Amino acid sequence: MKFRNTAIAYLIVESGSLFPDRCIYINDANIRLGRVTHFANWSKDMLPNSHQTPVCCEYWCDFGDSSWQKPEAELLVQAEQDLRTTGLLPEAKVAGGFVVKLARTHPIYAVNYQEALSEVNDYLNQFENLDIIGRYGAFKYHDQGGKDRELNNLQF
Repeated sequence: MKFRNTAIAYLIVESGSLFPDRCIYINDANIRLGRVTHFANWSKDMLPNSHQTPVCCEYWCDFGDSSWQKPEAELLVQAEQDLRTTGLLPEAKVAGGFVVKLARTHPIYAVNYQEALSEVNDYLNQFENLDIIGRYGAFKYHDQGGKDRELNNLQF
């Protein structure tokens, strides 16, 4: 079973409102940015103040590729450039930011992955006090439908 990593650039933007969506997936071959989360549209309680908003830029990558290896300062610059290229950050100033790199966060579905997952689940099912949580534990994306739940024999 294989996973991709996530390099996350959090930008603090000098604006209370950028775009109306909570999350936007980016599908552009010229941009490595995969998803943008605008925390102001989740809850105003997530904002540091009334004139700034944190924006999360996710880069899905493998160990050793450019996004994973890129130093923090360079990834923050890349995230700002990508947001400006998409038009999601037209005029607002970026006041700062930080980077978090998380290993093995997104499942990679390969041919016959269900067989490997079944073997793992069979082993784990012998434990009565074990709860499988999150996409890492369940080897699935949290927003997929019922067929995967049946396939993976997981309880939610």
